[in-house]
Amino acid sequence: MYSAFIPGSTAHTFQIPAVTDDGNSATWSVSDSTQAQLVPQTFGDDPGVMITVEGVGTGTTGEVTIFATESDGSCGAAVLGITSSTEDDWQIGNARYNDGVSLSLARPEGGPPVGVVGGPRTLDGGSFFERDGGTACTNCHGPTATMGPYKNVSHTPEQTGGFSDNDLIQIITKGEIPDGGYFDPSVINAACDGGATCTQLALAQWHLFHQWADITSDQYPGIIVYLRSLQPEAQTGSPGANFGGVGRGPRDGGAFRRDGGGLGFRDASRD
Repeated sequence: MYSAFIPGSTAHTFQIPAVTDDGNSATWSVSDSTQAQLVPQTFGDDPGVMITVEGVGTGTTGEVTIFATESDGSCGAAVLGITSSTEDDWQIGNARYNDGVSLSLARPEGGPPVGVVGGPRTLDGGSFFERDGGTACTNCHGPTATMGPYKNVSHTPEQTGGFSDNDLIQIITKGEIPDGGYFDPSVINAACDGGATCTQLALAQWHLFHQWADITSDQYPGIIVYLRSLQPEAQTGSPGANFGGVGRGPRDGGAFRRDGGGLGFRDASRD
């Protein structure tokens, strides 16, 4: 599992839901309660826990272990990786995702005009560091989407929390399914029954259009921390898209992880 945290900021909340692989109730605990808090919660019909990140430990990344113990004594554990980020990065991600505005911490060739110091700090429409970033993600995703049939494809931690930062970047910028991922062709073609031919056609179509190369490498942390800060919510349209039907992995744009490294916990009695 993966999340983020902005040290020193109280403006954003980073949460990620977890359930057991077998859907049973469990007693939940965390290896370091100063870094994450757990509150039992039900997601659809699945009992689980909402994890709220409260720190990142030392360095730029940290991790805690989440434990689940069922009434019969079977147990499981998963590591929650936490990336340290900044408010500036969050502003970059927010601007690109919602408004199609590209902000950059990197100075363009030649540097900024005289009197302009540092990177993006405003969305005033006149900053030297603001430029058209291309299509906003919300043009196609979310309740305000105006283009395409993908309004129901959500990017909250309930769908993306099992993907690493690099996994998400590959999905967003290259339309590539991470190792261990599974592609659901019905997200692209509702008529596809999972057959090999229509699945390959849907995969090729998704790979072709989900190429957001206008998101530059210095903006990657911003996109990631923004997505990690979204309120976890179930994806409408296809309930299986949330924790996944097999393996309970998250999915994004049709891809979800099935290798037990996602949001769910593997019943230790089956290992």
